[in-house]
Amino acid sequence: MARMGRPPKEWSVIDRGTGVWYYRLRFWRDYESTGIKIKRNSKGQATNRSDANHYAAEQYQRAILYNKRGLTLREFLDPYFVWDRCPHVKQLVADGNVPTEWHTQSSWDCLL
Repeated sequence: MARMGRPPKEWSVIDRGTGVWYYRLRFWRDYESTGIKIKRNSKGQATNRSDANHYAAEQYQRAILYNKRGLTLREFLDPYFVWDRCPHVKQLVADGNVPTEWHTQSSWDCLL
């Protein structure tokens, strides 16, 4: 019979010595900054790790809710390969750059 242990944590929070907390969700490879400054007591121990854990929990819930739409990768990427609906093309146009349909089509062909 397998031994029941503690379930894996969905995120981790670390102190990298830079003065802010870093967190990583279980399906990420690298740590990201929380932007929360580390508060230390007179002994040099961090006192606000719970704030960073709360922030990481919120980010985890946001990631789960975003993924609950149930989109497959193909459904998510589908608008990116139609010039009129592509979010990247819309952002380029909003920034004042207007890529031609030929340019975007040749870029997409490289991906496929």
